[in-house]
Amino acid sequence: MNVSSSHDTPRLLTDFFNPNKYKFKASPNDDPLYKTGKPDQETYQRLKLYLVHLFTSIGAPQIWNGEEMGMWGADDPHPRKPLWWKGLNFEPETRNNVQPGTKMFDPVGFNQNQFDWYQKLIKIRTNNPVLSTGDIEFIITDGKKLAYKRADQRNEILVIFNLESTTEVFNLPEKSKYSNLLNNDKNIARKVIIPPLSSVILKKM
Repeated sequence: MNVSSSHDTPRLLTDFFNPNKYKFKASPNDDPLYKTGKPDQETYQRLKLYLVHLFTSIGAPQIWNGEEMGMWGADDPHPRKPLWWKGLNFEPETRNNVQPGTKMFDPVGFNQNQFDWYQKLIKIRTNNPVLSTGDIEFIITDGKKLAYKRADQRNEILVIFNLESTTEVFNLPEKSKYSNLLNNDKNIARKVIIPPLSSVILKKM
């Protein structure tokens, strides 16, 4: 089981929002500069990429309750906030917990976009057992580009990541066509164009 977060670790969004060592001064009580508020848009995108990897790599994905709701929070006890159940209203949350100065606040609540992304990846993994039991072979490990293949005797899926700040073109195996399971784009052949901080899950047709 691939454990990503738990009751005594930072929430994934907050972890990705702070470029520090895992659980090292991962709290405003230990580091006044530790960011505890709503993450920026790039953080949300980077977490989406991590989740694609989590659900297409070896091992069983683990989701700690609340991550799929879009919750954030620093190290223990900060991640143990009440769950943001859909349909409930919550008071705004302090962004700069212990920092001096004027207090700032973020609205909090159920994040439908995050929930939909988790649901999509769960469905892809469930509908494609090769992502659970297939062999893994790394195709590209070049700088901020990564691609690997999950395959068994009947199925093949390519997972490609572009972590660069520019759009990149990835060449695909000849005489093969793929469909992108993330957006249902079909009949992809020869090459795939991937925007910055994006990924594709390509199933061989």
